[in-house]
Amino acid sequence: MKTISVWNPKGGQGKSLISLNLAACAVSSFDLKPLIIDQDPQGTCQECQKEGNLPFDVIGEIPKEKPENIDLVIIDHQASDWDLPPVKTIVMPVLPTRTQFKTFSKAFTLARKANKNIITIVNNVDLNRKQESNAAKELRQEGAFILQKGSPFGHAEAHLSTIFDESIPAIKDGYKVKERRAEVEAILTAILREEK
Repeated sequence: MKTISVWNPKGGQGKSLISLNLAACAVSSFDLKPLIIDQDPQGTCQECQKEGNLPFDVIGEIPKEKPENIDLVIIDHQASDWDLPPVKTIVMPVLPTRTQFKTFSKAFTLARKANKNIITIVNNVDLNRKQESNAAKELRQEGAFILQKGSPFGHAEAHLSTIFDESIPAIKDGYKVKERRAEVEAILTAILREEK
């Protein structure tokens, strides 16, 4: 069982969206059984499990005993949580604007000093906007992954689901869905390659 944390003390970076889509990707593309631990008081992942169509479980707190038959545990951290996650692999999303980098940079440095495996995701990138494109390219040169802005994520969010949910017509037959899924698959591949 591999455990990862999706963490950035800055709010609004897409931690819950990324957690949900990584878990859905684990099921549909890798035939794994994931579990999300939703530590965000907003409870986005838990709300999606109650109201949406998720092929995995979401719980609200770290269980007292090790979960059985789980391949991947994804901990969705709350905003303003400066406690460094006690796991080896940390997924750190950041939006592609300069105003978002200060908190991200501090948290990244903290994780790097602790020898964490860090997977950076530049999230919600509009490559047609010069500032966002430049920020994404700069971080990509340092090994970051890019999740482009796109309607598949909007359709999934509207249905409290993920871009891997084939029951949503706008996703099943949607524009750029394969490309957005490939981005998530590349991220999960990198996560699974990291040491435990």
